[in-house]
Amino acid sequence: MRFPFDGLEGGFMTGSNDEVLLRIGKLERENRFFRRAMIPLVLAIGAAFLVAQANLQEEYKNLRINHLEVESLVVRDSGGHMRAWLGTSLEGTRIIFFDNEGQQRVGVGMTAANDPAIGFFDQNQRSLMVLGITGNWPGIVLYDVAGKKRAALSARL
Repeated sequence: MRFPFDGLEGGFMTGSNDEVLLRIGKLERENRFFRRAMIPLVLAIGAAFLVAQANLQEEYKNLRINHLEVESLVVRDSGGHMRAWLGTSLEGTRIIFFDNEGQQRVGVGMTAANDPAIGFFDQNQRSLMVLGITGNWPGIVLYDVAGKKRAALSARL
């Protein structure tokens, strides 16, 4: 069998066997040197990474945010279920709390007319009671289980 570079000047197979063995020996020594040099280098880089990681964790443990701007904020439990929502809608700014089934149960916020209100809801998200102020009139409205208004009380200040 003949290889393409056999006997060509400048090819891979020029020179005697002794010369090839000397080159292989030199390459093996260089390889051992680089392996010995790389182990401490890799360990040093790894140690530096771990120290930097520990320092970052210590810094973020005391992280304090002075200003945060968002259009809405969702709070989820460990199972990924939405438990609270804070944001604005066409009806006004609100914070809404949800039960284990994801149903709205309590809402606190401002109406579109900038009146404050607190609403309590049943498991079907129907209003049971609303406390609020309309204009200068604080009041309370009570609903039955069908969602029909049953009582309302307000007082002029």
